[in-house]
Amino acid sequence: MNFPANVFEGAGTRFGRSSAGCRRGLVGGLSYLNGLDREAYEFEVAARLSTRLFTSFDGQLRFPMTRSDLPVRARVGVRATDFRGLRFFGLGADTRSRDRTTCQLQERAFDVGVEGELGQMAFSVDGGFLRAEAAEGLFGISLEELFDPSQVPGFGEATDFFHLRTNVEVDLRDEGSPGAGIVLRGELGRYNDLDLDRFDFTRVAGEVQGHVPLGPRSRMLAMRLRVSRSTPGDGFQVPFFLMETLGGGAPFEGFASTGSEIPTRC
Repeated sequence: MNFPANVFEGAGTRFGRSSAGCRRGLVGGLSYLNGLDREAYEFEVAARLSTRLFTSFDGQLRFPMTRSDLPVRARVGVRATDFRGLRFFGLGADTRSRDRTTCQLQERAFDVGVEGELGQMAFSVDGGFLRAEAAEGLFGISLEELFDPSQVPGFGEATDFFHLRTNVEVDLRDEGSPGAGIVLRGELGRYNDLDLDRFDFTRVAGEVQGHVPLGPRSRMLAMRLRVSRSTPGDGFQVPFFLMETLGGGAPFEGFASTGSEIPTRC
């Protein structure tokens, strides 16, 4: 949850709750949106701090503005995040809850993209650069104290990535409020390690969402099935901070989605 308050001429505060998986806490921050009275473009910046001492700054230029009737829009964005105490329980599905450790993940990103809509189909294509560094956690038992760092690809290292991603979504829900039906999504992404030359990989993912009314529309059963495969090149690995997350599909609530979730977070 993340809602604005006290908005005045585009500036405002943001407060919310962070409860994605085991990252419970409160989030507060400041934001500014320049574009409320424009159609050609809009510019937004936001900074957030959580009670778990996660920090995030992101800025985005979108043109035309989100509320434009044009079917295609472009954007340019920057992001800087510092997650100081992400919980890590190991890699794979056979991890144990008592093996709880923490690690720190810092990311700096720049990307450009195009998104659009065509009937019930929405699409996006984006590319850019990502600087990521994973290190020991600042709270509790750090990752390297319980796990062998050599078995956790990308831990204790910093590297730069160039990435390209495309997403397609087909929304087959009806026009009710909320809508009932299914949503289909497909993703294709490519990451190239520009620094260490060790973490090149391709990701293909598919997702199906089902929304079934339980009597009145105010009661809705939501179901989600996601399948993902990340394939590294010969001699390469997938860094743990870019692996798909087990134990839930929610991103960091109260923060812009980073695309980087810690595997087996709960």
